[in-house]
Amino acid sequence: MRLLFWYLRTVVQSYPSAWLRLALLYIALVIGCVGVSAVLVINQGAKQSYAQQGQGLLPLIEYKLVAASAQQLSKLDYAQVRRLGITEAVAVSQISTLLLNAQHQPLTIKPIDIMGFDSLALLNYLTSQQHKEIRPQEQSQQSRLTRKLTNLPRNSAFISTELYTKLRDQAPSHLEIDNSIVITTAQGQRLPLLQQVNLSNMDNEIMMDISLFAQQFGETSISDILLVGEISPQRLNNIRRLLPAHLTLLSLPSAEQNTGMSDSFQLNLLAMALLMFVVCLFIVMNACQLLIMQRLPMLKIFRQLGISRLSILTGQLIELWILTLLGAALGVYLGVALALYLAPSIQATLESLFRVSVGFAEVSYLSLLVQVLLLSAVGVTLAALLPVKQLNQTLYRADAASPAKSFWVTPVAWLLLVSAAVTLWLSQTILVSLIGIALLILAGCFVLIACYPYVLNTASALVPKDWPLLHWSLQHSLWLSGRSKIACCAFFIALMSNIGMNLMVDSFRQATDDWLNQKLIADYYLYQTDKIDAVTSIQQLGLNIQAVQRFELKAQYAGLPIQVHSHPSTAGFIAALKTQSQIPDAGVVYAAGQGAYVNQQFALRNKIKLGQSLLVPLNSGVSAFEVVGIVYDYGNPFGQILLPPKLFNDNSKRSNVLALYGSAAPIKILSEYLEQHGFNRAQQLYSANQLIDLSMATFERTFVITDSLNIVTLLVAAISLACGIIVLMQDTKPQLTLLRTLGVSRWVIQGLSLMQYLFLCLLALIFAIPFGILLSWLLINFINKQAFYWTYSLNISISQIGAVSAMGLLLVSMIILLPLLWANNKPLIKDIRWLN
Repeated sequence: MRLLFWYLRTVVQSYPSAWLRLALLYIALVIGCVGVSAVLVINQGAKQSYAQQGQGLLPLIEYKLVAASAQQLSKLDYAQVRRLGITEAVAVSQISTLLLNAQHQPLTIKPIDIMGFDSLALLNYLTSQQHKEIRPQEQSQQSRLTRKLTNLPRNSAFISTELYTKLRDQAPSHLEIDNSIVITTAQGQRLPLLQQVNLSNMDNEIMMDISLFAQQFGETSISDILLVGEISPQRLNNIRRLLPAHLTLLSLPSAEQNTGMSDSFQLNLLAMALLMFVVCLFIVMNACQLLIMQRLPMLKIFRQLGISRLSILTGQLIELWILTLLGAALGVYLGVALALYLAPSIQATLESLFRVSVGFAEVSYLSLLVQVLLLSAVGVTLAALLPVKQLNQTLYRADAASPAKSFWVTPVAWLLLVSAAVTLWLSQTILVSLIGIALLILAGCFVLIACYPYVLNTASALVPKDWPLLHWSLQHSLWLSGRSKIACCAFFIALMSNIGMNLMVDSFRQATDDWLNQKLIADYYLYQTDKIDAVTSIQQLGLNIQAVQRFELKAQYAGLPIQVHSHPSTAGFIAALKTQSQIPDAGVVYAAGQGAYVNQQFALRNKIKLGQSLLVPLNSGVSAFEVVGIVYDYGNPFGQILLPPKLFNDNSKRSNVLALYGSAAPIKILSEYLEQHGFNRAQQLYSANQLIDLSMATFERTFVITDSLNIVTLLVAAISLACGIIVLMQDTKPQLTLLRTLGVSRWVIQGLSLMQYLFLCLLALIFAIPFGILLSWLLINFINKQAFYWTYSLNISISQIGAVSAMGLLLVSMIILLPLLWANNKPLIKDIRWLN
């Protein structure tokens, strides 16, 4: 232990002469930790917001009551449920509206949910549950909610601190002495005093008692009857027995089931962050080699002084672990700062997609540090194995023998390819698929290493002997390929992943655009509220506008919530469905009321096949339909069944979205008439082209962060290759100095050296293209399918591949050129003296 301490102290004293290599190692660690910690914070904030969105302010919402015929719930239904002894039932009324100031200027870009709930029923239920044993987390949440409700002033509502701050910044003149905001809705209704509260479950919403809600907004129908609290299976059966015939229980989807594209957003972020971390480990590996190479004379002296190899190797690892601890601490701090810096843009993206507000204010630094530190320690230890092994061999033998030819590389490559194919063929879960993809990436690295000698020898044989320098350059490239395997593999992995990710996102972009253009066939789409009845207005004004409004039912299939929607059976609407597959004469069977279209999510999740008979809950009963087609429904987390409108009764719930067919003139007359009743044309009326443009703009904002991570990953891979070049400079210096003494100019040598590394990178790019295309296909047809139950066609875009290739080669050229210029910029006499 004493010798180990003395060794570490001596190593620390040598830091001033090795500051560049230490800085490279430390910066690589910090960059990797920053990326991982920032993504963990962003994903955790998003997950919390999605979970809160699923249950709102009320605690433990797992079930709600719905009308079997999908009719609107009434106050009589709620009163009957309460009389039957179902004390868990809490009525909720809700509207969505923009908030305006006194000058009728919007304070919010997106509508805000204003909710009224039966606070008395909730308080009575929570009071009755106080004597029961509940989990500490739930007890804390319920007690805070009860206290806030009890202390709420009369005739006032409450709002989250985050939303309060957002509104205060936009309308500071509306602050009053009692620290509340006075604002109005888009319909001109003045809100009560808004008291800010700090509850974790409060989100982008305003809450109030349902009686105050009725006073402010009139007699609004009940939106939901929620069942609060943890309900045992026995109590659940009792509730089912007590319910009247026209009401039924519906289980709400969990946060995992209700994420949709949000999971894709998180998965892309996490995958790219881990990829960047892995590539940073390649830099750590090369930096370790640089440190060991510089310290080798000192380490040999240590051996001569009697310090064991084990002590030296242990000291190297302890030094790395200490640097890892410092790097993880700084990386976590900078990662959280980066997440907070990106919070506004991420919030705008997620709010526009999922109408949730993601906050990053509450971060457990200790928990985050432990996660990142463990990951970094394991990664750094694995990255240091090869340099430490080489150091062990160097200290054991005076002269390291030349590396033997790797005859085992080709068999290992074939073994990995077969293992990846078998793993993916047997894959039924995301974890197994990810393991298969990891095996494929590793196999690609071995294929690249195995093919380097054959390609370089063939290229060298094709070069005429009249060009000796070019012939030597290619032969020297073969030597370099054997000593820069790790750096070339890092560049290969970065290129392969970037090509795979970009092709996947571009395919999704193209599929979404085609799907929207085929689906949105109406001229305009109107989003109406409870206060606006556009259909009646069209009839009263006698306008030449055809309005199509679909029916929407909520049901369950195999224990999961599904959507049962109507879809017109005319030829134009059938053609608007983008089908994956369908039976012959599917439209005829569907129009006859005997068939149903289902979306991909429903078909894949329940293993539904074409022609299969399907039992669908409809109009207080169950009807059988033949599955005539499977349609694409990108981004929808729910299974969906489409039926002709004639099968729904008139009391079924209708969508708040109207598809309007008409020219611009009558549409303008309709919008001007509706604006007199609180209609906002800019927010509630869109042409088909506007909807497509808005959707595609949202799509681009969703994946902008992954695009940035792509560039960072390529840059880190290029830096890894540059580190490998620095390591090899000492070995190549004698040959280059000899060429200079023979009269070859410095610029020619620099050009030949650059050509050697670029040739290796070009070969890595050539191999990365097919593997990247295969990776993209696997991500779409395995990961996306198993995670979200929908797929799309792979679009091999030459422009995307060309853009990634050009960016990769440009970055690597710039990074490689710097150490080459630095190494070959010395006078010839210095190099000759160095040889002596």
